[in-house]
Amino acid sequence: MMIFISIAPSPVLAKDKNNIIVFKNGLSKSDIPQYVIDDLIVSNPNADNITIYSISKADKNDLGVENNKDQSIQPMIFPISYYQIDNNNMVKYVIISNELVKDVLQFSLAKGQEMTLTQTYSASLSGSYSGTALNPSNLGVNMTITGSYVKSDKYYGPPESSPNNCRLFKTKFYQERGNYHETYENNLYSFGVKVDNIYTASNYGSYACPTYCYNYSVDIYVP
Repeated sequence: MMIFISIAPSPVLAKDKNNIIVFKNGLSKSDIPQYVIDDLIVSNPNADNITIYSISKADKNDLGVENNKDQSIQPMIFPISYYQIDNNNMVKYVIISNELVKDVLQFSLAKGQEMTLTQTYSASLSGSYSGTALNPSNLGVNMTITGSYVKSDKYYGPPESSPNNCRLFKTKFYQERGNYHETYENNLYSFGVKVDNIYTASNYGSYACPTYCYNYSVDIYVP
């Protein structure tokens, strides 16, 4: 699930160092995490016009439960007895909360050019993990976040008065990255009654799940 910031009519401008950052589609500076602003400034030191069109974020309710002691995997039923995984507990150790993963160029426009998109331009980031986790969804690795420039929307290149001759339309993606420790019990049941703990085990590994992406443009001069 992605949450999109609501749309309002007029852009807001903010001055940061030598950059002018324009927030469109109802966004304001308070809607954008400060690390996003800082990253834009650092990665585009010579840009005089940066525009953020939309920001989307992974819904934390879909990232899974970090400590879940009540979740069980459905048992394999045998005629008299069966084995069942109990007390499956997942703990995440976050190394970095918002790591820049990729900066995708979607399309570009020349000075004075305007274009109504005839197709939707999209890029995505999905979660991943290593190891043999029994319930990887608890890590949030089942999440996918997408940044799109939608068909039929209109976009513009730099104005004729600009010293720049190209506007790049891009999407940046961020993720949470860390390690996990999962523990569980494999128990023997007979007629619904636990009769023996066969073994208790642990799984270890690393994980990454998407957190944010945003669409933006930057004006540059191409010799």
